[in-house]
Amino acid sequence: MDEWTESNLDIVMSDDYDLNERLEAAAVLGESDDEAIANALKELLLSQDGPCDLLVEVAASLALIWCRIDGFDPKYLIGLEDEECLRAIEEVFIPHRPDWVRYLPHMGNDWEPRRDDRWRDD
Repeated sequence: MDEWTESNLDIVMSDDYDLNERLEAAAVLGESDDEAIANALKELLLSQDGPCDLLVEVAASLALIWCRIDGFDPKYLIGLEDEECLRAIEEVFIPHRPDWVRYLPHMGNDWEPRRDDRWRDD
């Protein structure tokens, strides 16, 4: 991870910065193709520890990274119930990976992955 990317990740994760700085840093991280960045954003998103606007931006950036690195697995979102965050992910997936939309938990419905070869755990 380069210094610039690491700096942006630190800004997103820290309460020491104002919301606008954190939003801008989160948007910039969406250009990354680093799995470590994706993991850090995923942890922040699942923790739901931050302002709603920031979590929505983090969700969109995370979805962009997943599209770029082909790294999405539906189990990553188990427990995520925030409709705005899910909608942000969906809005990224629709133009980039429309086939992934069906794996998103929607509107608080119980999530059950479809069984096909792509998502098989065994």
